Amino acid sequence: GMSLQAGLMHGEPGWQKMQYDLHCATFIFEDAMAGHFAERYPHGPCTVDLRRRKNLAYRLRKGFMRSIVIMLVVLLFEAPPWCHYPEPVDHSWWRVVCENTAGVGIETFGQPFLRPALVVGIEVTCMAFVTAALVSDCRFHSIWAATEGYSRGEYKLSNPPERFLALLAAMWLDRLIYVFSGVDIRFARYGRAALLFYWPRTRDVFSSACSALKELMNIVVLWIGTVVFFAWLIRTIVHDLEQLRVVEPGSPSEVGFTDFGSAVMSLFAIATGSSFPDPMDPMVKKVRWTIFIFWPFAALTILLFTQLMLAVVYNAYQRDAKVRLKEFFIQRNRALSTIFVLLCNSNADASSTRSISPEVFGQFVERLQDIPEMVGHLKLEHTEIFFQALDDDKNRCLSAREFLDSCEILMHDFWVTPAHSWLIRKYGMRLDDLQ
Repeated sequence: GMSLQAGLMHGEPGWQKMQYDLHCATFIFEDAMAGHFAERYPHGPCTVDLRRRKNLAYRLRKGFMRSIVIMLVVLLFEAPPWCHYPEPVDHSWWRVVCENTAGVGIETFGQPFLRPALVVGIEVTCMAFVTAALVSDCRFHSIWAATEGYSRGEYKLSNPPERFLALLAAMWLDRLIYVFSGVDIRFARYGRAALLFYWPRTRDVFSSACSALKELMNIVVLWIGTVVFFAWLIRTIVHDLEQLRVVEPGSPSEVGFTDFGSAVMSLFAIATGSSFPDPMDPMVKKVRWTIFIFWPFAALTILLFTQLMLAVVYNAYQRDAKVRLKEFFIQRNRALSTIFVLLCNSNADASSTRSISPEVFGQFVERLQDIPEMVGHLKLEHTEIFFQALDDDKNRCLSAREFLDSCEILMHDFWVTPAHSWLIRKYGMRLDDLQ
């Protein structure tokens, strides 16, 4: 924020400086909505060009996600690699009949297989949109870095597009090899799923899953250890029963648990709740007191460890979400504090509390309509409603504490219901004038 405070002291004309401040504030506000903040932002004529490039990158990014979804859906209708297409093909232009190498048709339960040429056409079209989006993102960050000395490491929640451009290059090579030589390496099909990781939500989900997996493994080790211990215990009891002739040696079908491996598998099935209590029925019928071994085992594994797994996963995910949410609001408040410095009334007395006047706030709301997320959502006629919602002390100016709520207020949908009917507003009709 210090470099922006220094920018306020530039010797630019007042009106022009105010326009640059508004452009820069809009730039930062768009990052604040996503919980991002960079230490340095451009301030000056270059800000207008960067805003246009950022809006273009946003629109291309929306096409990027739709293209990924289309490619993943097409993946469900692609013919498997072992599929053989009989000749002549007497079906429609968009689907094929899939047979195995023996010429036997494969039952697909009505699911059609798309022709390879059609699949490649859809895939190449979607890859072109994805490539355009990533190139636009890369150029935007490069121009920003060259303008303000910005480094991507300062943009904590962003993801460098270069690694995904390298993945796309490999996918394009795979498709070119298929088109010109007919050899299908099939790398592009798996690359589609990897492109999902450019979406921040996908990265957050996998990050939370990895965090929960580390703690889950402690419960899993205890769970498996319990299964192994009770398998050893029950196998030892079966061996003793054979020695005491309670169970005939060589006739393991009487009680089951013929060896240590089968004992582990049977107890594993019981621990998961599958086929319970079938594996233990023969032994309990033969030796009644073994019920006092099986029921504690079932209580430990089914009732205790299974619930602990759920609790550990929930707590780990909740803790990870709190850390991510805390970082989100820290970055948002830093961004809003920087915007407040830009929008403060420059004519205010230095000894008074700095604040944002209604006029400056109105110009800021008007400029926010350039943000793609705000198009059709933020209405200029609701500026006074926004200002009154933020102005807690009703002194007709916004302090720093009040302005920190601007993201929540400006992202709400407001609508106004007229107090009078359409007839009264347009024609001045009044029902009490009717006789």
